[in-house]
Amino acid sequence: MRTALIGTFRVRRREYSAIGVNAVLLVLAVEVVWGRFGPYSVRSFRIRPRPAHASRLYAR
Repeated sequence: MRTALIGTFRVRRREYSAIGVNAVLLVLAVEVVWGRFGPYSVRSFRIRPRPAHASRLYAR
């Protein structure tokens, strides 16, 4: 949100060369939020312990 507000500030001051940096930062921030809270986030995967009989199945 803050990055979008800074982008509008840059447009008002006619600092067009700095808008690209703000756009890149906005894209990176959205990607981090998607990775943390999206449907494939790390928190959605749970590590399940193997059942007791699995040690016999995977033993060599």
